[in-house]
Amino acid sequence: MNLSKINLNLLVALDALLKEKHVTRAGKRLHITQSAMSNLLKQLRDVFQDELFVRGQASRMVPTPRALELAQPVQAVLLQATSLFAQPEKFNPKTARQVFTIGMSDYSEFILLPPLMQAITQQAPGIDIVVKHINYLNDEALFENSTIDLAIGIYPIIPENLIAETLFTEEAFCLGWQKNPLLKKPVNLATFAKAKQIVILYYENRAELFSEQYLNQQGFTRRAVATVLHTLAAIYSLPGTDLITVVLEKVAKKFMKVLPLAMQPAPYAYPQINIHMVWHAKHRNSSAHQWLRQQIKAISKKL
Repeated sequence: MNLSKINLNLLVALDALLKEKHVTRAGKRLHITQSAMSNLLKQLRDVFQDELFVRGQASRMVPTPRALELAQPVQAVLLQATSLFAQPEKFNPKTARQVFTIGMSDYSEFILLPPLMQAITQQAPGIDIVVKHINYLNDEALFENSTIDLAIGIYPIIPENLIAETLFTEEAFCLGWQKNPLLKKPVNLATFAKAKQIVILYYENRAELFSEQYLNQQGFTRRAVATVLHTLAAIYSLPGTDLITVVLEKVAKKFMKVLPLAMQPAPYAYPQINIHMVWHAKHRNSSAHQWLRQQIKAISKKL
């Protein structure tokens, strides 16, 4: 049978007739007229190829065996339909069981993941977090195919159909070994360009880096002794060498507490660096997703 040709409201009418066993009272139950109810009964008889109800005493409608067979299945279908169209339960972090997959660079992992895990273990013990290393967003595919639920990072290019919110801003600094003579005094552009560097790819290609573009515009070419995707690997490579790298302030200051490092402002006016939280519109009204985003925003405000 082709369901597209069937008015599923007929099941509601059949349920009312089975309960009332009276056309007028069934109509009142559904807030429709007697004639409208009689028309629905006619349609039901056509669909099921059975009289379903025959007249009894005092206008009472007596159900046929076929009608009685249909009573339980009809109630089950209507119960499922009611559940289907009901408002979803509000997300309760204390009882929820869910896995969130977050795309992060190692920078955002280092800065945001520890306080996020503290919040989750305290507030939502049934929530699990999976982190995927994402340095840049080429399109919406990672979100559309549910590879990730949201992403946190610099992301200079954010695909049009994604939603982005700035969590906080960062500044860029030169970082090197504490005994590196280059960092004993302010670093100018010429000194910076000549220095042996570890270049961290915050973007997909080195040519997209602001520092790379600025140096080229000023007629300088720098030597990248190493080009890496990971901020932490670059920082741990600095002690005991004459290498420098450009890192973001929050992570630089944390590592200066545990490693023999020195920090200098970048020798050029770096544009404001925005750390974004990005998600797909399909999660806009998800109460679970909204809760997670709120936790991340609250943590970001404290940084």
